[in-house]
Amino acid sequence: MLKIVRAFPVLPGKEATLDAFMRAMRERTEEVDDFYSRYGVAFESWHVQTSPQGTLVIVTTELVNGETFAVLVQSEQSFDRWFKDQVKEISGISLDETPRGEPSREAYCWRSKP
Repeated sequence: MLKIVRAFPVLPGKEATLDAFMRAMRERTEEVDDFYSRYGVAFESWHVQTSPQGTLVIVTTELVNGETFAVLVQSEQSFDRWFKDQVKEISGISLDETPRGEPSREAYCWRSKP
């Protein structure tokens, strides 16, 4: 399983758009289930964090395989296009160009001992 953590900035004035996007994701459950299933997503969570530098959406994703993003880039299915357009409007990041978001690296990890 591949785990990816991404941080997407929320552009100034797009907080209400972000809230509407999250509401729509909770309401469109069948489409969301289909979307994540088609791309091999086993788990995804979004965390909104406000800081002096602005608001971020931190996304953690667990994938069955790493080829998911290449397929998403090519997709023009209605829900997929809506999802990618929402992400771009809110963050300025195009999932058609940088599907994993901006590059990141794990800087520290701690796990409890069994």
